Amino acid sequence: MPHADTPDGPLYYEHVNFQPPWQRPTPVLLHHGIALTSDFWYDWLPTLAAAFPVIRFDWRGYGRSHVPGPGYPWSLEQFARDACAVLAAAGYDRCHFVGESMGGTTGLYLASHAPERIVTLTTASTAFDGRAVRGLDDWAATFAAGGAAAWSRAMMPRRLDIDRVDPALAAWFEREQARAAPHVVLGHAAVLRAADLTADLARIRAPLLVLTPGDSPFVSSAIAADLHRRVPGSELREFPGARHAVISSHARECARAVVAFIQRRAPAPPE
Repeated sequence: MPHADTPDGPLYYEHVNFQPPWQRPTPVLLHHGIALTSDFWYDWLPTLAAAFPVIRFDWRGYGRSHVPGPGYPWSLEQFARDACAVLAAAGYDRCHFVGESMGGTTGLYLASHAPERIVTLTTASTAFDGRAVRGLDDWAATFAAGGAAAWSRAMMPRRLDIDRVDPALAAWFEREQARAAPHVVLGHAAVLRAADLTADLARIRAPLLVLTPGDSPFVSSAIAADLHRRVPGSELREFPGARHAVISSHARECARAVVAFIQRRAPAPPE
């Protein structure tokens, strides 16, 4: 299994490339959000990989990547370093960055602090100011009372519209989410609460696509509309009725929107 070696431990990633071997197209880098893994992008791959190389990785703390112990100094800067380490390990220095939830916040940080890395940026269910995120206050108490299984169960109606998605998807989602270590989830949530990239948005030059669920209990569509307003030239796509995990409930629609956006907005490569 490929890993990016970092001073803080290895990061698992997968690199899928079906493009002609004599070409070197810019890859899509997929960064998931809190308590998920790279497996949650499974339904995006057929669409994305038909058009671009795709790199997906397990964010530090989840899945097959290094899981630090309690007290690890999480930060947006560290999240960005890890994403760049994965990109370099796969053999690239630039990408089309696609981030879900906190993964999207990391993408906003990278696009404003290391713009040379980001050709285009897509965010999904993403906040740029953690003070606007709702629904985090009960997480610690839920973990303390019932562990990760109880927390995952409580999260499900916030993640997905249970009455409208495949029950098998919902059951798998709940099981996988329950594998997350509570101290990692709470550490990442603390970084999100403290994040405020409002002043940094003016430095973003990469074309930006904002994907938003219409009914996320964490990141409202109003937050997405505000992000769209603050980044000139950005595009906004809303999925009415979707809960927070729009990347799972509307995976193929999201993937098609990303491919069309990149093909329409990516700068032409130098000759």
